[in-house]
Amino acid sequence: MTIRRWMVSVLGLSALLGHGATSVSAMTLEEVASLAVKKNPEILAASENRESVAHQVRQAWAGYLPNLNASLGRGKEWSDNSTTRGTGDHELKQTHTEASLTLNQMLFDGFNVKSNVEKAQAQLSSASFGLERTTETVLLNVVDTYLEVLKREELLELVKDNVRLHQEILGKVKAKAAGGAGNDADVQQTETRLALASANHASSHGAWRNAFTRFERLVGQAPDKLQKANVPFKLLPETLEKAVDQAKLHHPQILAAQADMEAAESDVGAARSGLFPQLSLEVSVSNNDNIGGVPSYNKNALALLRLNQNLYRGGADEARIRASQRRIDQSRETLELARATIVEGVKAAWDNLQVSKDRIQYLNKHADISRKVVQAYHDQFKMGKRTLLDVLNSENELFAAKSALASEKLTHEQNAYRLLSAMGSLTSTMGFEEKPMAANEEPSWATRIFKSDEKSASTPTPPAAKP
Repeated sequence: MTIRRWMVSVLGLSALLGHGATSVSAMTLEEVASLAVKKNPEILAASENRESVAHQVRQAWAGYLPNLNASLGRGKEWSDNSTTRGTGDHELKQTHTEASLTLNQMLFDGFNVKSNVEKAQAQLSSASFGLERTTETVLLNVVDTYLEVLKREELLELVKDNVRLHQEILGKVKAKAAGGAGNDADVQQTETRLALASANHASSHGAWRNAFTRFERLVGQAPDKLQKANVPFKLLPETLEKAVDQAKLHHPQILAAQADMEAAESDVGAARSGLFPQLSLEVSVSNNDNIGGVPSYNKNALALLRLNQNLYRGGADEARIRASQRRIDQSRETLELARATIVEGVKAAWDNLQVSKDRIQYLNKHADISRKVVQAYHDQFKMGKRTLLDVLNSENELFAAKSALASEKLTHEQNAYRLLSAMGSLTSTMGFEEKPMAANEEPSWATRIFKSDEKSASTPTPPAAKP
């Protein structure tokens, strides 16, 4: 009765393992990563943030362009002034009409627009690197989950084999006891080992279901058949020093912090612009009728240079400059913290990779010796030189050795990808690197404004951005 319950439990768990959501078969790691990246809300949010910052760059560039304003007005006017009193009409009522067109072109603003454009471009770079960093994090989660599913599937198969082995041994021991050559103690001993193996099966199946659920959440569909990952071991650096150097040069978190510091430096230039005079060109035309008590039209055209210089603003400019300088100091410390954090992460990932590599060698040796011991114990048991307990212990030792080796091999693959991520190279290695928005590229929106064979050589080129 007891063994029957064990059999039902094992078969039920096996049926559960084969049950899952419908999905494509023979999925590769690259295919799974592509599915996850396209649908991941964190990546989509970071992408939208970058697009928002790109529009802020356009906004800053608008300061280089002229301002054109039109004004129209019409209504009733009541006038009592020297003009109306001279005609004897102390309260002249007439229809007031005015129309004007004014163009204002900034010529010099103390480098305010230039600083704002540089700040916006630096912020765009920071947002782009932020998107890359988010993609790195998501990809690493996907890779970890993909390999975790493979690991749990392999461990579950080993557990199922272990259950079947104990079932076979139990059948032989019971047959031997029934024939008078064995005893009930051996049967009970084997039953307890089978119960333990079945419990391990349940635990292993639970761990597989957890990996299955996490995969489904990240990718949007259930795993069916997953191909073995083609781990790019050849692309890993040869030494820890090379890994650290590559991380310092290419990790998006460090590059984003550098861009933030550049934005802070540009903000100082914008703050200092308040100390300079402002020079602009103003051109206007107007056509007014019945203005100021004069019952006639008045047309004007005006072109002038206007110079403005603030003489006192209560110390606001100086305070803004000091505040901007402190933000540079803050961003510099943030950059140093990012470098230290990334270097620490690279060293930890490198150590984990080396440890798993060394462990695989020893675990291989452990598994090979355990196989030989199992074979020897089975032979000796047949000759009466070993007890059944010795045989069961050797089988458990072999099962533990094979499980540890299988787990460590997949952990080693995970550690390889974790090192790539720690270096900031996972997206490029897997082919998901997106072309950054370059500040010297001309987008379609700018082409519509500036496209001309006679474009002035002094006209700045706006940055790239999607309309």
